[in-house]
Amino acid sequence: MQFTDVKTADEYMNLVNKYSWLVDSELKKVELNIKEHPAHLDMNIESLPKLISLVNVIGYLRGQNNAFIEIRPHDVIEYQPELYKNEDAFESRLHAIITTICVDPKNLALCKSTLERHFIEYRLKK
Repeated sequence: MQFTDVKTADEYMNLVNKYSWLVDSELKKVELNIKEHPAHLDMNIESLPKLISLVNVIGYLRGQNNAFIEIRPHDVIEYQPELYKNEDAFESRLHAIITTICVDPKNLALCKSTLERHFIEYRLKK
């Protein structure tokens, strides 16, 4: 891989737009699966860690938790309303997915164990 810096606000927004397209593709896949195959809960639940991670990066690109603040172009600040809008849209879709597949108490335990396994247990093994 060749790493290149992002020098302008337009380049940064292009990066955000391309990444957002990728995240949108993954969300659409799960949204469609929930709609067409609501009984396939295991597969949808297994997608949660991926979706949460992808949507979290949308927030980080906006500057959540001061991520990338020191290295992104300073004039990106003028795009903050657009970045917030983008983040809010993805968060809303993620919330709808989580609510749909984890709202049932019998599924909630599986949702929690899946997230714990992915975000904690797998990382402790390395």
